[in-house]
Amino acid sequence: MFALFGHHKCATMSLNTITGSVCRRLGLTHAAVFDSGMFQGNLSGYCAQQDVDFLLYGNANYEHVKSLPEHLGFHIIRDPRDIVVSAYFSHLHSHPTDAWPELEPHREALQSLNEEDGLSKEIQFREKSFRHMADWNYSQPEVLEIRFESFVERSYETLLGAFLHLGLINEDAPGYGTLLGSALRNSLASARQRIGSPLIRFQAGKCIHATELLSLVWKYRFEARTRGRVKGQEDVKNHYRKGRPGDWSHYFTPRLKDEFKKRYPGLVPDLGYEISDNW
Repeated sequence: MFALFGHHKCATMSLNTITGSVCRRLGLTHAAVFDSGMFQGNLSGYCAQQDVDFLLYGNANYEHVKSLPEHLGFHIIRDPRDIVVSAYFSHLHSHPTDAWPELEPHREALQSLNEEDGLSKEIQFREKSFRHMADWNYSQPEVLEIRFESFVERSYETLLGAFLHLGLINEDAPGYGTLLGSALRNSLASARQRIGSPLIRFQAGKCIHATELLSLVWKYRFEARTRGRVKGQEDVKNHYRKGRPGDWSHYFTPRLKDEFKKRYPGLVPDLGYEISDNW
């Protein structure tokens, strides 16, 4: 079994499209969950019942991860200060509410506040997610630790390293037959998702060629998702707002810094984003 773990839905979803496409090409079943209600508090049982080969678990809680059978995975973290800013604009404008009805009253509250007060409320709203970040086991040999900032700045190297860790990379140059078969699996799996047709499941456990993985990273890069907008060019109402790490420094006022440190003491330095809480 393979897994991708994360604590911020937007950061995790940035990889969900790529991992889903890889799984379709390899004939692996792929499932994404974001809270315990989606698996009734039994993550291991859910994976067994759904016959999951590749699990994407956003807002990951290590207490549930401990129950999983033997697996290889990678875990992505992001500077929690950037998470606050990203989540604020996403929750204010773009994040869908159809599968997350609890977001609706939070959005209404944010819309009634000025930016500083809204960010303050978002700092409070992240409590559960940040607790899971603090409680995560960062010393699992089977789980590769990745920073979202590395993915943003070095997407190709970072994802190639992640899938090499999973043992899913074939470094040989692919032939035309391999590419054709991979594209066919991807098309049939996509059709199955759309219409629910019980199409044949292809044999799992094969590897994707490195060149093919890198082409998927290129296909789903930030500029393609935003129709030409480059990283650093902001659109606050777009789900892919800016694409640049360190943006928190443009929004955190002295008041917000104090509030964050009082509510989450030690979190930023413990994750390695600062040497102390004196930031």
